[in-house]
Amino acid sequence: MILNTSRLRWLEGVLAAWAVVVAARLVQVQALDHDQWEAESARQREHTLEVEEPRGDIRSRDGRLLAGSLERVAVYANPRKIPREKWQLAAAGLAPLTGKSRAEILASLRDHDGFFYVARDLSPQVKEAVAKLNLRGIGTLRSEQRVYPTDPWRAPQSAS
Repeated sequence: MILNTSRLRWLEGVLAAWAVVVAARLVQVQALDHDQWEAESARQREHTLEVEEPRGDIRSRDGRLLAGSLERVAVYANPRKIPREKWQLAAAGLAPLTGKSRAEILASLRDHDGFFYVARDLSPQVKEAVAKLNLRGIGTLRSEQRVYPTDPWRAPQSAS
């Protein structure tokens, strides 16, 4: 069997050139364009979730409220999006709004790696107060609490 060395050398050259192109592209993607690809990755991982519409009231035939909903607010935090130097400021701002101490909020920020609820079932007025803090990574989500005013099993007990 006769080997054509010129064709073999040409094939080696093509494969070597291909390896250089692949290595150059790896350097470009992993080192030079790292920030761009990281932002694209975050965009694909994180998305906005549409919240459902509130549930309607249920009334009896004579108009009495049988079941209704109270608007409530949940406060959340994402420590990855809050610069560490602003954690003290975030804890100081959230403590009076959530009923938790600054130390509890700071501990929660340290313990969680991503999104978590700081407090739930808060008054709707908390929403504006959290917005005034103007801190990236801290926000509110609307929620509902279902109430049954005529249900004797769920009605608050009166002191006698």
